[in-house]
Amino acid sequence: MKKKIKLIAVIPAHLDSVRLKNKVLIDLFGIPMIEHVRRRVLNSKIFDHVFVASGDDEILNIVEKFGGETIRTYRKHLNGTSRVTEAVRNLDFTHLVIVQGDEPLIQKEHLSEIAKNIMNNPSGHAWNSISQINSVRDLENINIVKAAINKEGKIIYIFRKTPSFAKPSDQFIYIKKIQGLIAFRKDILEKLSLLPESYGEKFESIEQLRILSYGFQLEGVMQKDQVPSINEEKDLDCFFEYLRKNKAQNKITQSLVNEQ
Repeated sequence: MKKKIKLIAVIPAHLDSVRLKNKVLIDLFGIPMIEHVRRRVLNSKIFDHVFVASGDDEILNIVEKFGGETIRTYRKHLNGTSRVTEAVRNLDFTHLVIVQGDEPLIQKEHLSEIAKNIMNNPSGHAWNSISQINSVRDLENINIVKAAINKEGKIIYIFRKTPSFAKPSDQFIYIKKIQGLIAFRKDILEKLSLLPESYGEKFESIEQLRILSYGFQLEGVMQKDQVPSINEEKDLDCFFEYLRKNKAQNKITQSLVNEQ
């Protein structure tokens, strides 16, 4: 008998952001950023549970005040995946999606697409949202993590600066932008947590390279719409500008803000 899929979402969060201190608690329309993320994920109605995982009391207390489910972790972690691995160790689920705490505009369609890919291939190892690259500047920008994909949509390598010498129009066909939405089969996440940091992961500061370095499969899940995430102060302007231009998403945001 096919095992029933039990899908959960975990939002790792901490206060020690390098470029924007305490960013997940920044007030956006009266509620903190982390609560925008949690409500959007919850509103998708895709997951059996939506948890916020943190080692900071201030984050945990605020989320709990709004009625959210939380998991306390150690304060210091190498990255978000490491924090999530600790948080879910004793939970009952088959697959999980990690949603970044600085994605207050995460859309139901993004979550639905990655969930659909899991349902279609539950024996897969891991999944990562990707989106289109349309400029040479993005190909060369080391702050944008990129992936080369094969014709089946599997990610074959991840990098910060394009290693390709093909003309840009050809590169745009198979090189995509990595988005901060990643999912794992439970047992694969556990196996990865026991493995040492890989060279690529360490030297390139790309945590997904551990997946590829040890021979696991990582499927690219195309995400049509790109939305601003909040990494530094100037991104807040992009957030508000996006909502000014996108009435549908502005309506969703205001509806979620007004939830009791």
